[in-house]
Amino acid sequence: QSSTSGASPMLARSSFDGTPISLPTHTKLALCATWGMALEDKIAHTEDVGSWHTQLIMTFLRVADWWLNIKEPKREGSLAKFVAHKTFEMICGVVIIANALFIIHTTNYDMEFLKEDLVFEHLLVEIVFLTLYTLEVVLKVWVHSWYFFVNEDMSWNILDGSLVVIGMYDLASQVVVQGAGGAAGVDFL
Repeated sequence: QSSTSGASPMLARSSFDGTPISLPTHTKLALCATWGMALEDKIAHTEDVGSWHTQLIMTFLRVADWWLNIKEPKREGSLAKFVAHKTFEMICGVVIIANALFIIHTTNYDMEFLKEDLVFEHLLVEIVFLTLYTLEVVLKVWVHSWYFFVNEDMSWNILDGSLVVIGMYDLASQVVVQGAGGAAGVDFL
């Protein structure tokens, strides 16, 4: 059982009952882009369907197929409408641009006054930006629930969530370093 063209579904034997399973084209393309055509050939031509590595690969492929086919139900309610509205996206965009401009300002300030401590006003503005980013992620998680991690914006959502966590860590470390009198600072840079 081999696939004859790039558009045909990948066929393999299920490791549980031996029946052929067919993976949709988008799953095949996603997997082949990652691991190349060798994975398809290995599974399609394998004689040892009962081996642990074949079972592991087949389980992974089934989970990947399930993951890629999850569909988020339509969200309703005033909060869902607000989060999905262009105004919310524009507000988030303005916050991102303002934060970028603030980062440029603080970087220039830090280079000009290299040996001075962190300016308290800069710390307050960073807290405001982090609060706004956290609010954005919390609202999206509240609306989308666990679909936040599997919907069409999954990549952006995971990036946003990761940046919020990193921002919280960075802010906490700045506060700790300032509380310690700057002893743990990176003056050598």
